[in-house]
Amino acid sequence: MIRNEQKLNILVIGGTSFFGKQLVEDLLQEGHEITIASRGNRRPFTNVKYVIIDRDVSSSLQTLKDSSWDRVYDQICMNERHAEMMISLFKNVGHYIHISTGSVYDGHSTGHLEDELDMENYPLYEFDEVTLGHGAAYGENKRRAEAIFFQKLQFPFTAIRFCIVVGKDDTSKRLDYHIQKIKNTEEIYFPNQNARMSFITQEDASSFLRLVGDNKNYGAYNIMSGILSIGELVNIIEDKTNKTLIEAFAKNKNNSSPYGIEDDWCLNIDKAISIGYKPNSNFKRYFQNLIPR
Repeated sequence: MIRNEQKLNILVIGGTSFFGKQLVEDLLQEGHEITIASRGNRRPFTNVKYVIIDRDVSSSLQTLKDSSWDRVYDQICMNERHAEMMISLFKNVGHYIHISTGSVYDGHSTGHLEDELDMENYPLYEFDEVTLGHGAAYGENKRRAEAIFFQKLQFPFTAIRFCIVVGKDDTSKRLDYHIQKIKNTEEIYFPNQNARMSFITQEDASSFLRLVGDNKNYGAYNIMSGILSIGELVNIIEDKTNKTLIEAFAKNKNNSSPYGIEDDWCLNIDKAISIGYKPNSNFKRYFQNLIPR
């Protein structure tokens, strides 16, 4: 069933796993025509078109040259080079939606706001193999990608700044790392168990991506489902597994938590809520259901 009663031709760049797969499933349910552009390692759907591309090989993008789309979801634009490649690739795009990250913000916060960054005036750098994708930090790479789109893209554009995504299809294994360590009574090092983090479910991720597309909301948006402290996360795992965390007090390569933050890392989503976003009201219960006994 199509929410806006219009069947759209949609390109999803990277849509074969995790919340990208969830997005494609939901878009298909709404009746849209979907093309997935990826490296071709996975083909989970039989009712979509597939295009094989490699963002690090510019010649592979020629299969998309001068194509037109009602909407593009770009999930794997990791740096300035990737963004530059897309600027002149398409003939026309009704709405270009870039999956960005809360890591574009510097430092810790109880609630980063979108206007902390002025991407319209963010300095653009000459990219090279040393600084982009290698020497540059993840957050800076994503800032540069956003800046390229905001300053050079000729199509309507939205950047969605995600926090940590969780769900049944999670391929990152970050949550599973903690579950397995606690179940197996192996130590984990946390810098600060009182530190709080923003999380979003894969279903909420898909819901918001479709919302901004349907409503034609442009600009930058933060998105999350809820906030948990590291200690709360540990308690949920302990309760479900009936095991107790063995906390390490010295960090090494084998015990360092993927959620090892020193202070709060949270996003403010007032802007997203103002356009109709409704996060999962049972976020903690959702988290509990992800953890096997």
